[in-house]
Amino acid sequence: MFITSKSVKKIIMFLRGINYDVGTEFVKGHLSRPDFDETIVRKEIEIIKNKLNYDAVRISGYELSVCQRLLHTHLRRGYRSGYHRPI
Repeated sequence: MFITSKSVKKIIMFLRGINYDVGTEFVKGHLSRPDFDETIVRKEIEIIKNKLNYDAVRISGYELSVCQRLLHTHLRRGYRSGYHRPI
């Protein structure tokens, strides 16, 4: 199967997505989100899905284990999710 620019445009137009940051190190030694509280994350996920009506989420963050936990949470809730770890 070949992916053409037309098929990519169809996919892009079909999804509404957002980036969700779980703690990126923009300044050395300081994460943008130093504490990962699953209760807050669950509430934010519900807001993103039910109030903002997004169905795709790109997860970005420095801590791989946090990103993986969130990725599994998103997939269980029916999102199309992806993971991005900044270099």
